[in-house]
Amino acid sequence: MPQPNENDLKQRLQEIEAELNQPGDVPSSPKVTVESPRSPIPKEMHLGAITSSVISWFRGLGSTGKIIAGVVGIFGLLTLLKVTVTLVSTVVSLVALGVIGYLAYRVLIAPEADDV
Repeated sequence: MPQPNENDLKQRLQEIEAELNQPGDVPSSPKVTVESPRSPIPKEMHLGAITSSVISWFRGLGSTGKIIAGVVGIFGLLTLLKVTVTLVSTVVSLVALGVIGYLAYRVLIAPEADDV
């Protein structure tokens, strides 16, 4: 592989510097946009942006990548479903235990308090 000539490198460096120093390419004062913390982004816009970026990422994958992403996505959804069912069943169990405890209190302890 031939080595580039030192003069060619210097010439290319000068061309790049000239491109960078051209007026009009770089604004004189950069504009910075700062969002106010009191103007939150609507959830629909945020969710839509995430959805569109995921869809564009998925479309950019090859066929093998799409299969792998689909399998991983299915496992993720099944895991999320399992966690949700476990959480709901735990809440139902706690509510049932609370009702049983309250009924036991009303039947066993509350009548003794009325006698005093």
